[in-house]
Amino acid sequence: MLNLVLGVLSGEFAKERERVENRREFLKLRRQQQIERELNGYLEWILSAEEVILKEDRTTEEEKAAIMEARRRAATKKLKTATKQQSTETEEDFEEEDDDEDEEETEAYVEEGGTKRTRRTFYESLCKKVRHLRVHLRVMVKSQIFYWLVITLVFLNTACVASEHYGQPEWFTHFLSMLFKKSILPKIDIPIFEKF
Repeated sequence: MLNLVLGVLSGEFAKERERVENRREFLKLRRQQQIERELNGYLEWILSAEEVILKEDRTTEEEKAAIMEARRRAATKKLKTATKQQSTETEEDFEEEDDDEDEEETEAYVEEGGTKRTRRTFYESLCKKVRHLRVHLRVMVKSQIFYWLVITLVFLNTACVASEHYGQPEWFTHFLSMLFKKSILPKIDIPIFEKF
């Protein structure tokens, strides 16, 4: 009888302990998600502030370059944490190699008297242009015109899909095919552009 009571009590305590541990893990996960949401909100706030600073006329080129460099470092750090578990080589190795290459390019640039343009300068100017393009694209995407354009395109896509039927003329099939190809290309290009 005593063994039965002790067995029941032991089982109840084990269930209670498991419930407490599950609750603790849930709260820990919830807190981590909240911290990540706050961090993402904070980073978004910083990005919007940087966009405003970049648009100002009184911002010097040095300040703009510092902002762009900070963004590049943040993107590198974000990429490093995302790929840290997947890759065997760390991003630090790649950064060290890049730094060594940058030093070699700078030395070659100085040795030749500044007549040769380095790849680093081209890369920096390209990154700067891409960032400015992204700022302009964000403004465009948030506009009312873009909203209605998307609604209209969704409606046209629905109408095109609904108009397909068995036995339709060949020219109509060709027209719908071309329309689909021309409308799908921008959708494919945008995610590819976002990776750079």
